[in-house]
Amino acid sequence: YDGGGTAQGKALSFKAAAYLEASVLADDNKNYLGEEELIKIMKENYTWKMHRKSEVLNETTIHNYHDQVDNPQQCRVYVAESSIPNAGLGVYTAVDLGTYEAIGYPQIGILIIDDTKFRSVLDDYFWSGFECHMAQFEAKMIDCAIPGTGMLVNYHPGLVNVRKMPIPHTEQQHRRHTRGTIDHGAGSTSEYYGFEIRTLENIEKGSELFVSYGMDWFAERPGFANVPLKENYDEADQIILDFLSQNSHEYDVELLQRNWDKILNDKAVFDHKTRAALPEKVSELKNSSKVGTARYFLPNFVRSINWLKKNGKCMDNLIFGRSTIPQAGQGAFATRVIG
Repeated sequence: YDGGGTAQGKALSFKAAAYLEASVLADDNKNYLGEEELIKIMKENYTWKMHRKSEVLNETTIHNYHDQVDNPQQCRVYVAESSIPNAGLGVYTAVDLGTYEAIGYPQIGILIIDDTKFRSVLDDYFWSGFECHMAQFEAKMIDCAIPGTGMLVNYHPGLVNVRKMPIPHTEQQHRRHTRGTIDHGAGSTSEYYGFEIRTLENIEKGSELFVSYGMDWFAERPGFANVPLKENYDEADQIILDFLSQNSHEYDVELLQRNWDKILNDKAVFDHKTRAALPEKVSELKNSSKVGTARYFLPNFVRSINWLKKNGKCMDNLIFGRSTIPQAGQGAFATRVIG
């Protein structure tokens, strides 16, 4: 509803848009919310600033990143060698993060529609159409590429510390009808953008970021059949704690190792994935019990900032926004001085 171009109509349009966006995030028991509560929900779940101009609602929407950081000139997100062996590149935070903080900038979603040509190359990096905010209805076969953090963040089942937010900011870049004329750019640019990745917990600076791809991701790939899942790491942690408790007064290292080997070789106790999450040497058990088996097997999970600066590349030098070139859709803007 565009309100016929009147000021009252635009106000109603804004309220309706806010309600539709916020009601998705509201509980089923809170279907009927007042305007103040709706705006509160919007502010809590979006880092975007919506600008109402005289022309159309959200004609220009740019993420004001500098308002949300202490030192805008400091790189906050790096891409560098992953702490997971043979996993290629990974994404690291260069600053301490609290719970539910945004990682870098929102990303653009690029829909791959009814096409199999690129699947052999990028299949491991696509999100489903459903994960791109109901994009699955755009065509019979939909995949969604989210360049940047959306494609580079790795998955470690035992160390997931961030999540991809399911609801992006969306808007039509070019209106099909504007003041009685046809906008020839209508439909020419992606309306799926503003995808955010946010923290699930407090994260120490230098830590690698891990997002869940879904449990089926490993099941669908035979080469990853032996990768432990979260429940396997949890089970391994409990096995180690039980063993240390039961042998707290035993100091014969050779005897302890024999007892531990019996547990490792007893296939009836746990499955092969849990077995893969257990250390071989009894001397490793105390340290692994302190940090958890998932963290213990990734000694480089936290990198030094100097290491990231030397071996990584800054990921947040650019942000997207409405291009200054008419009909050009989104453009790239520098977030800081780039030498």
